[in-house]
Amino acid sequence: MVGEAVALDVRPAGFVLRAAGAAIDVIASLVVGLLLVLLIGRLAAAGLLDDASSAACAIAAVVLAIVVLPVVVEVASRGRSLGRWAVGARIVRADG
Repeated sequence: MVGEAVALDVRPAGFVLRAAGAAIDVIASLVVGLLLVLLIGRLAAAGLLDDASSAACAIAAVVLAIVVLPVVVEVASRGRSLGRWAVGARIVRADG
């Protein structure tokens, strides 16, 4: 039963499931960030980006991987990140 006096038929996710979901989310963000940085490096090596542009693109790639990607995934999947989806966890209350 939750604070709103509504009985829920779900078990709370344990520490291991939450940690596994978080690890999957972090790994996914790191992979996307790494791919973007590698792409920027190739563009810079080909002479298509100068030093200032490649630095700005690298900062944008990090922000995209750390901030934008998780927000877009959670909004698009109605609150379930890739890690939560993979381990089968879901949010049923505002406090987690």
